[in-house]
This record gives sequence, C-alpha cells and structure tokens, in this order.
Amino acid sequence: MSNFAVIQSEWSTLFGAASKAEGMANTDARTSCFYARRTLELAVDWLYKHDPALRLPYQDHLSALIHEPTFKATAGDAVFTKAKLIKDLGNMAVHSTRIVLRTDAVTATRELFHFCYWLARTYGQRARPAPDLRFDAALIPLPPAPSAVSADPAQSIEQLQELETQLKASDEKLSVLLPAKAALDDELQQLRLEVAAAKQANTTQPDTHDYSESETRDYFIDLLLKEAGWQLDVKNFEVPVSGMPNKQGVGSHVGETRLKLGDPLDDAQLRDELAGFLHQQVAAMNLDNFVVRPRRKWVERFAKLESWHKLDANAHTELSQQVADLPTALLDNDEDAKRFDLLVLRTQLAILQALPDYAALRERLQAIASALEEQEAIPAIKAHTEVIAQAAEQSHGLGIFIRSLVGLDRETAKQAFSQFVVGTSATASQLEFINLIVNYLTENGVMDAARLYASPFTDISQQGPEALFLPARVTEMVRVLDEIRARAMA
Repeated sequence: MSNFAVIQSEWSTLFGAASKAEGMANTDARTSCFYARRTLELAVDWLYKHDPALRLPYQDHLSALIHEPTFKATAGDAVFTKAKLIKDLGNMAVHSTRIVLRTDAVTATRELFHFCYWLARTYGQRARPAPDLRFDAALIPLPPAPSAVSADPAQSIEQLQELETQLKASDEKLSVLLPAKAALDDELQQLRLEVAAAKQANTTQPDTHDYSESETRDYFIDLLLKEAGWQLDVKNFEVPVSGMPNKQGVGSHVGETRLKLGDPLDDAQLRDELAGFLHQQVAAMNLDNFVVRPRRKWVERFAKLESWHKLDANAHTELSQQVADLPTALLDNDEDAKRFDLLVLRTQLAILQALPDYAALRERLQAIASALEEQEAIPAIKAHTEVIAQAAEQSHGLGIFIRSLVGLDRETAKQAFSQFVVGTSATASQLEFINLIVNYLTENGVMDAARLYASPFTDISQQGPEALFLPARVTEMVRVLDEIRARAMA
C-alpha cells in the first residue's frame, strides 16, 4: 500500500518516481528528496503538455514552470507553495552539502502526496480521490534494524548529480515539443481536449481536501533555519541573548527541540523563539553598511516583528536569498570584517573622486582576493570564486567587483533610464520592466544586457524587451547598460 495509489492507474510513471521518494524517506533522505522533486518535474511537464490553459514560459526549467502566472493561477496558493517546497528540498539534496534529515524526506513525501492528490482530483478521468484522503506516515517503509545491513547504500551527491544529468538528457523537452500549439499532432490535440473536459467536470465541485497549509508554512521556517546553518536534529542548543542582567551582559536561552519526537507545543514555542532571535539579527543590521544597503527594502521589511508571524513561500525565498547572508551588528566583534568594510568604502570613494590613493587601495584589495582564492574549502568563499579571481587578477575588473558589492545608487539608476518613462505614454508593462532594471542595478551595480531575456524580465514579456519597446529603444537600453558597466570598469 502506498500514499500515491491515487495516481497509480493514470500516471504510472509518476507513481514509480513517487514510490521511490516514499520508499527511501526513512533510509536515504537525500535520494528521497531527489525523487520527490523528480516526480514534481514529471507532473509539471505532464501538465504543460496536456493542459492548454498553461502558457510555456521563456525557459522550461522547473522553477520557471511553477512560477509562470498561469500555473500559479491553476494550482492555487496552497499547491504552488508545496511545489516550491518540494523543489527547494530537491535542490538542497542534489546541490548542497548540508545534511538532509529523515524529517526533510518525510516532509517532501507528504507535500508530494498533496500535490499528487490535487493532480488526480483536478485531471483524473477515471476516478476522483476521496476528499477526506489523508497522508499516512505509517505507509512509509520503516528503516532496517540497527544490526541489519542495508541492501541499497545511500546515494552520494555526486551520484545524484550524475543521475540528474542522465534523466534530463532522456526527458522530453517542452521547449521543443510546444513551440506552437498549431504544430501539435492529432493524438496530443485529442488528449488535450479530453483533459480539458475532465478538468472542467472535476472542478465544478469545490475542493474540500485538507492540504495542511499550516504544516507547510511551519516547515518553511525549519528549512530557513537549516539554510542558515542551524542543526534542528539536536535536542539542546544555546542562543546568545544580549541585555541580560549579568556581569557579561550576555545571557543564554536554552531551547529544547522535539522535532523528531513530534511535540506540537514544543515545536511552536521553539519556532517562536528562533523566529524572534532571527528577527533580532535582522533588526540589528546596519542599513549604512555597504553590503546591506543594496538589499535595504528586504531588511526593512523583516526588521519588523510582525513580518515573522506568518512566513509564506515568498517570504522564505526572500529571507534565504536576500537577507540570510548579510552581516548583523548584533554582537558584532569581528574587527577584521570592519576593517575590510572600511577598506572597500575607501576604495569606492577613491573611484568616485579619482583620488591618487586608488592604486594603493586596489593593490590591498587584490592581495586580499588572492589570499581568499587559496581558501576554497570555505563554502562562503567557494561560492564566490569567480568574482574573487576577477578581483585578484584584473585591475579593470575591480570597479565591477566593488560595484557588485555596493550596488548602484537608486536615483542614479532611475535617472539613467528616465528617458524610457518621463514624458512618454508608457504602458504598465513598460513601467514594470524599467523598474525591474532599476531594482537590479540598485542591488547588483551592473547588469549584462542578456539578463533582459531571462526571468524576472521574461515574466513580464516572454519575448524580451522587443515585445514592449521599439527596436531603437531596445538598442538605447543596451547602450545605457553597457555605459554603466564601462563606468564601473574605468
């Protein structure tokens, strides 16, 4: 018996992948999360192939497909959030060295069950699943006894990456299959008509299934903490708290986590305490810090305590991508980091004011970058190897390196692109497109023109800027971006 029997008769390929995710949840968590994401990929590909209501985005990778507005509208917020969580867990399993826990795999399996329930309920042509169908963790095979030898050893990250490459090579490419609906063969056209009819019939009744949205939201906090380096499988840990009435001025709060034991009261208390601690970290971030300043809007948002009361999928993404790696002034005693901040700021000032000490400051930064190149074993350094190497080897690249750290002043960016907005009858889509460029420059300092043909720009216009602006205006847009880059390199 399986939690995924609901899709077995009509989606046998999905059932095979989902069964692997379920079967390994207690024995090989990393591989289980991989197969959960694999099932999601196959399901989403099926949806785009068979549901004519879905518009294929500019790129056909999983993230672009589930974020496409027609998909989000079709799936609804609850199912979209689950799809995103499955994707993130799968990506962590394949592309991160972080430990993947059994609870992660069980969560991915549970969320996949809800996604498959929605798929069967919405598109099933033979039978609809019962509204009261629930995920049953007892159906997941138990791990072998400690003394037993596992017949299938856990897969390594390298093995999963190789498997991912092999599967992608054999998968049908949506971007090739669906370039135009008119080119679809007769069989697929007939299937689409049948799916559309089933979908219409199935959705006439309201969906009363319990998608356990609160569990999904709670787990996003756990995943955020994991990405920030917290180990949630231990029972006791200490969190430093400043302002305590003792001689050191720093107290400690001992929290006890029972995530493995399933104590909902303790889980809620733990999450509240950890969310409060993370809020303190964000609230203490210095908005004048050159690293923090480009991401000011996210820091200001999460510096408000009420933003932590309810974290949805978008909040999780913003925290993990825009806030998690920023420095905080809370208990900030890292003198070396402060000295580096000062060095970068002085170098930035020397560039802006053409000061004679720029050459000496540049050499100091290049020396630091060269030293960092030798520390690739540190994950934070390895993630930025390319830009560090550029700063170390190319003097003309130093300006871009600094600009990428400090961003571009927002008013400067707005002024550079004002010609596309001021005094024109710009449409809402044109205004949004230009605003995205300004936001990108504010955060990153420079922008390659090729970015205009990728998400999030293609979320507004799948064909790129040419579908919104006249050719001469697009040429001018590219020229402005090139000019901003050239100034950074000067």
